[in-house]
Amino acid sequence: MAEGRFDTAGPGGNRAAKMPKGQPYAGLNMQFCILSALGMFFVVDGHLNNSYLDIGGLVPYYSFHMPLFAFISGYFYKKGSEHRLGAYTKKKIIRLLGPYMVYNLMYGMIAQGLHRAGFAFGGDLSLWNLFVEPFITGHQFEYNLAAWFVPALFLVEMANVLLRRLLKRMDSEYAVFFFVSVHRGMRHPSGIFRPVSGRMAYAGAYDVPAALLRRRHLV
Repeated sequence: MAEGRFDTAGPGGNRAAKMPKGQPYAGLNMQFCILSALGMFFVVDGHLNNSYLDIGGLVPYYSFHMPLFAFISGYFYKKGSEHRLGAYTKKKIIRLLGPYMVYNLMYGMIAQGLHRAGFAFGGDLSLWNLFVEPFITGHQFEYNLAAWFVPALFLVEMANVLLRRLLKRMDSEYAVFFFVSVHRGMRHPSGIFRPVSGRMAYAGAYDVPAALLRRRHLV
């Protein structure tokens, strides 16, 4: 779910550590590999209502497991990408939206075929469900609703890089985090813009690693 290369490159693309070549896990950032594995467990366990590791409710990971993946993706953001906005946008469209839209079309065709066979599950194959609804709920065809996080992550990454570009004369990392924090405290709009606005709540989790971990060299 998180996007990024789990190599030893820290935030900004600088190598945080070097491992001997030929080692089984050479070049991998094991801390974030483990964190991603835990995040996957949290998602599955939370959806099954098991909560095996919540320590009696003290660590309700169902409340933060999705922002966790935004956090992981944000750690691998390469500082300076805001100066190559066109290339960055193209890369994200190819890596995130391209595959998602292909699979979305496939599931839409499956749903449409099942509708003709008498099944009412899932929405109709339409331009709205192909290109708009993925950014609102992501539940357009039901069968692929688990992929809703992909367009949400795209929106968060684009919001992050655009805000960095606009706030380039400020300490952009903290400025972006402040802007997102203010946004979270505001009343979200109604209608179709409410879910989109809610997606921006993940932007804070996405930007925190770049602002804190890189400066303090915690990882």
